[in-house]
Amino acid sequence: MLRVSVGEHALLLPGELDAASERALAQRLPAGRRNDVVLVSRGASATGSHPEWIGTSGARLAIAAGGIAQSRSRAFVLARWRAAGVRVLDTRRDGGIEIGLGTQGIVVTGVARTSRYPFAWRRLP
Repeated sequence: MLRVSVGEHALLLPGELDAASERALAQRLPAGRRNDVVLVSRGASATGSHPEWIGTSGARLAIAAGGIAQSRSRAFVLARWRAAGVRVLDTRRDGGIEIGLGTQGIVVTGVARTSRYPFAWRRLP
């Protein structure tokens, strides 16, 4: 797991945690520690994103990357994050996502699907 923070704002990259690992970690995290953005574990499969983990993360934005695009379990997991009031961006639908992290918080600076200009990695030969 990697947590990147600037002041009170943080991005959490939990790796490939399964639901049991998420629950164990959620019990060890300090109370009130908020993460602005969380990368959804396990490619957004049903083996991760336990409700206790979603609540403990404190995320306002979840980014789902990888996984099987049209799987029923993926749709269920992303719906679970949304039901918790978390905005979800899905790289399967949205393409590349660019975020900025600073003392004022985390801001989505670009989403490939809706971006008027191509991202830098699209301009490479």
